[in-house]
Amino acid sequence: MNSLGKLAILALAIDLTSCADDGPFNSGMAFNRPDEVAMADYLNSYGVLKSYVDRSRHPALKLGIGLPANDLTEGTGLNSLVITNADEAVTTSGLGHKDIIGNDGTVGAYAVTDLVAAAKDAGTGIFGHALCGHDINNTAYLYSAIAPIPGTEHPGTAMFFDFEAQPLGSAFRLSGNSGTATVVDDPVGKNGHVLHIKDAAYDSYPVFDISLPEGVTLGDCKTLVLDMKAPGSGGLYGQGMRMRVGVGGDYSPYNSPYGFGCQGDAWGKELIRLDFAALNLSAEQMKLSSFELAVGSKTGKADYYIDNIYIDWSVGEPPYYYTAEEKRDTLTKALDAYLAGVMKAAGGYIRSWDVLDEPMSDDGRYMLRSANNDNKADKDTLTNVYWADYLEDNYARMVVASARKYYKDNGGEGELTLFVSESNLEKNGTEKLDRLVRMIAKWEADGVTKVDGIGAKLHLACSLSAEKQKQNEADISALLTKLKDTGRMIRIAELDIRLEDEHGQQIEAGAITFEQRLKVADYYNYVVRKYLETIPGPQQYGIALSNVTDNARGLWNGLHMRNASYMGVADALAGKGVTDNSIQ
Repeated sequence: MNSLGKLAILALAIDLTSCADDGPFNSGMAFNRPDEVAMADYLNSYGVLKSYVDRSRHPALKLGIGLPANDLTEGTGLNSLVITNADEAVTTSGLGHKDIIGNDGTVGAYAVTDLVAAAKDAGTGIFGHALCGHDINNTAYLYSAIAPIPGTEHPGTAMFFDFEAQPLGSAFRLSGNSGTATVVDDPVGKNGHVLHIKDAAYDSYPVFDISLPEGVTLGDCKTLVLDMKAPGSGGLYGQGMRMRVGVGGDYSPYNSPYGFGCQGDAWGKELIRLDFAALNLSAEQMKLSSFELAVGSKTGKADYYIDNIYIDWSVGEPPYYYTAEEKRDTLTKALDAYLAGVMKAAGGYIRSWDVLDEPMSDDGRYMLRSANNDNKADKDTLTNVYWADYLEDNYARMVVASARKYYKDNGGEGELTLFVSESNLEKNGTEKLDRLVRMIAKWEADGVTKVDGIGAKLHLACSLSAEKQKQNEADISALLTKLKDTGRMIRIAELDIRLEDEHGQQIEAGAITFEQRLKVADYYNYVVRKYLETIPGPQQYGIALSNVTDNARGLWNGLHMRNASYMGVADALAGKGVTDNSIQ
C-alpha cells in the first residue's frame, strides 16, 4: 500500500471520530481536534520504540536517543522517555571538555560520575559524545594556557635634536669626507632651525652624539624618527636612508625618503622611521647609554634638510610568546588530562564514544577543519579550538591512544569502540565522506591507531517538492552504500528531519498539516529501513535520534505525545514501510 493509501485509511478513521467531543487535548498538530484524537489513538496503539527492533536479524543494533546528561541524572520526563524507548542515552552535553574542565584546568567530573550512576540504576547504556571536537572545549582555559606571558616592558621617547638650541651657522660633523651639515632657518618658514645637508657624497652623513636617559640603553631603542625635506635631485630618491651606530662598520639600509612617504621638496613630518633592529649591534653596543649615530639619505649630491630627531624605546622584559612547538606540547597535555579525567569518572561503563566530532572541513579544498577555513569560526571571541591548527594533522592518534589507555586503566572491559562523527556527509555527492575516509587511513597508517566506525550525523530535510525529495532519498542511499564500502561499523547519529516547502523554506510546527506529517514519517521510515537494508549486520552499530521532543522534527511533541514520525521509525525497525499497516 502506498502513502496515499495509508493516508486514505487514516482519513477514514478520522472521519468516523469526527463527532467526538472536544476534550482538553493539544498535541500542536495542525489539524482539527477530532482528527488529532484519532491520530493520537492510533499512535498510542504502538508499543515502545525499542520493542520493534528485530533482535533476531539485528542482535547488536542499539537504538539511541540524545539528551543532555543532566536530564538523565535529574530524572526529568525526557529521562523516562529515553529509558523506556531506547537502548542507550546519547549525551548531547555533560561529558565534553567544557563540561568537566574548570577555568584553572582542574578536572571536575562529578557530573560524569552522577550520570554513570543514574544510567546503572536505570539499566540503560550510554554513548559518549564526544571526546574531541572544535566547539566543545573550555576555550577560556585552553587559550589562557598558551597566551603570551606578560612582560614588564614600558615605552618611552625623547627628542634629541630639534636644532633650536644650536645657533644659525653651527656645523655638524659628517661621517664621510665631503659636504656640509649646517644649522639654518627653515627655507619654507615652518620649522625654525633645521639642519641642511649639502654636497655630501655617498656615505657621508651628519653625525650626532646621543646620550640616553638614565636606565635606558641602546638595546632598549626601537625606532629613530625624523622629519625630512628633500628635492628629487637632492636625496628624495637616491639609494635610501642609511644609519650606523659607532665609528666604522657598515651602514644599515632602509627605504628612500620617497618610499617612506615624503613628497618632493616638502616636509615629511615624522615619516622617516628607522628600526634599530636592522642594525647589526654587538652585545657590548646593546649596553651603551651614550653613542655616536650617523644618519642620512644616500645620494650622489646631497641637498636635503632634517629636523626633530627623536628616539622611541621600551624598557623592561617584553611579553613571552610561546613557540608553535610549545603550544603543541601544552595543549597536548591539556587534552590528555581531560581524557584521563573523563575516563576515570566514567569508570569503564561507557564503552562507545565519538572520539572525534566533525574534524573535516566543509570546504572541499581542505582536509581538516581549521580556523582558516571554517566559515563559522569566531576568531574574535575564540569560541572554538581547532586542534589540528596546534597539534598538527595526526592529532587523532594521540586522542585515540589516550582514550583506549585510560579506558583500560579505569576498569574498562573489552575493547573501547571509537567513532569519528561527521555532518553533511550526504551532500555534494559524498565528497566529504571521501576526504574523511582518506584522513582516517592516514591516521591509521602508523599501524597502531584504530578507528572502529563512522557516525553519520543526519539532520535532514523532507521536501514538499517531489523532485527534490527524490534527490534527498537518492543522496541517502548513495551515502549508506559508500559507508558500507568502508568496511567499518556505521552509526546513524543525531537523526532528525525537518519539513521544507518547495522553495527550501522550513515549515514551522504549527503550520504542518496532517498529510505533511505523514510525508515526514515516510522519510524517517525510508532512512531507517535503508540503513537496515544496506549496512550488513556486523557493521551495524545503531541509530540515534535527535531533537526527539521537537514538534516539527521529533518523534514526540513537547508534551511527550507521539508524532506521526514515531510510526515511521517504529515500522522501519520492524522491517516495514510506514504504509504497510492499516488502522483498525
